[in-house]
Amino acid sequence: MGQPKNFRKIPEAILDKIERLKKDSLVAACVRKIPASVIRRGDFEHLGIVLKGTKIEFRESQVPPFDQGKYSKLNVEGEEIVRNDLPLETHSHTVEAPDWGRRGYGTHPVELPHKAYPREHIPPSENEIAIELLGKEDEPEPIFVLKFVVSEVMDRSKRKFHKRLLFNLNLLLENAGAADVFQSDAKFEDYMKTLYVHWEILPPGERDANIAKILQHLPDTPEVRKKILDRYEFLEKLNPENFVQGLGGFKRYFGAKFSDRLVVFENMEYGNAVYAMFADWEDQSKKTRQELLASGREGKDFIRVPHLKGWKSKVKEIVRERSVDG
Repeated sequence: MGQPKNFRKIPEAILDKIERLKKDSLVAACVRKIPASVIRRGDFEHLGIVLKGTKIEFRESQVPPFDQGKYSKLNVEGEEIVRNDLPLETHSHTVEAPDWGRRGYGTHPVELPHKAYPREHIPPSENEIAIELLGKEDEPEPIFVLKFVVSEVMDRSKRKFHKRLLFNLNLLLENAGAADVFQSDAKFEDYMKTLYVHWEILPPGERDANIAKILQHLPDTPEVRKKILDRYEFLEKLNPENFVQGLGGFKRYFGAKFSDRLVVFENMEYGNAVYAMFADWEDQSKKTRQELLASGREGKDFIRVPHLKGWKSKVKEIVRERSVDG
């Protein structure tokens, strides 16, 4: 699992979801469909998730290791904050000075005063991540449906709620590769439905509004903004019926719909290829990348176009050919 970037602020999609939840007690959690090959590769070994033959094994709950990222380290070691909002204090440190001002005659300790801001130590949270197996799919290779939940139950009515939420989302992101928020008493069905992508149609001709809506569900960085703008302008020139964005768990999709049998999009979580889908694209979009590629349907139900030299020409050709066929 490539190291995900941390959220600099709580994503708008999660804030919107919190507004819709009925109860104040919330947890950072997510559900992931993880192919056996990914587990064998060791992507989740830091959480003790391994395969013994075809059987998955893991510890039900543990504090994630400190070396998984910034928030994992803070979770284990705590934080020291320099309080530069407070007045400077006089501190001193000890050095050994030579006796008589010359070497060879011994040394004696000397206290040297200096000014410094006070420091405040924030103790570690030592939050655990609980893991639960929700299900297993056996084709074309075993795929395990796992739930990851940060142990801290947060109260959204409390003053420090947003600070704790951002911390726990990032802790989860560093260790599970995804992040979301749920009521602390969420049921099995609440978790399972986040696996599936819900598509939203964005009308053409509303470029600025569409781009703003797409960006509100993604990390707000110059790199992401530039990528979305480039993809949007490219697809816009191909004259799609509509633009689409898909939301599922914390997977983010963006693309263009040319007909009921041709949608071109990419998963912004992976971001290394465009997928042109021809049949049952809404159902196909529920599958993970590994499920798609292992389905044996590439070239028939979909075409994957990696972002390599000439990828835009390849996509143009697909759209032109499929539009004629349709």
